[in-house]
Amino acid sequence: MTDAFTVAGEFAPAENLSNSFEESTAVLATAAELEAPEVPEVPNGFVQLGLAPELVQACKDLGYTQPTVVQSKAIPLAMGS
Repeated sequence: MTDAFTVAGEFAPAENLSNSFEESTAVLATAAELEAPEVPEVPNGFVQLGLAPELVQACKDLGYTQPTVVQSKAIPLAMGS
């Protein structure tokens, strides 16, 4: 009886499989970068509402670049615009 792990020939060493995986991943990453459509930059909605630069920066620091529908309607009313 022979052990399947000691038979040479058809089995590739583990290091070859990881190299193949890394190469495939690199090819897929490159392909995804090439296929990504260019997204136009949308102006910051808080700037368009006329908020002070300090408030716009605070919103941006929190990850908000666009006001909600309620904010879009309420902020101009609160500012007397």
